[in-house]
Amino acid sequence: MTSYSDSDMRVVIFSREKGKIVALAKGIKKLSSRKRGNLQSFAHVRFQMTDSQGLSILTEVSPLESYQSIQSDLSKITVAYYFCEIVTKMTQEHESYPYIFDLLQESLRTLAQTTRLKTLRRNFASEILVHLGFWPENKPLQDPDRVIEEAIERKLSSVRVGRQIQ
Repeated sequence: MTSYSDSDMRVVIFSREKGKIVALAKGIKKLSSRKRGNLQSFAHVRFQMTDSQGLSILTEVSPLESYQSIQSDLSKITVAYYFCEIVTKMTQEHESYPYIFDLLQESLRTLAQTTRLKTLRRNFASEILVHLGFWPENKPLQDPDRVIEEAIERKLSSVRVGRQIQ
């Protein structure tokens, strides 16, 4: 989520059917906003939106899963941010990626309950690389971050943050 104006935010939503969607959450910063409490990072939500002059406007949001144990653990927040950064940077807008959606959702559920963060993080990155065709399926992968950064042609922000926390 990034600021758009005094009361609006630009949000990136990853949908099973429509893939990555950039939308405007109008009025979300207002204290009286109904959407404010329902739209959180890493949450699984049901949403409705409309298109207005080429811009998607988020009209309704209701929570399905909020992953509270992730929200209260800084190490888990870092891993969740890593998942979302990879998905955001390696997918195209308005293209459906049902396998990646399911992988992300399952990985967030596992993250909420596990303490094996490095293993989960590595497995997630490896599966994304194999699924998108950036790495052969049965070939060992030593450094998934390096391969991802080569694929997206930039450094991952979440890697730098994660190193500072660990």
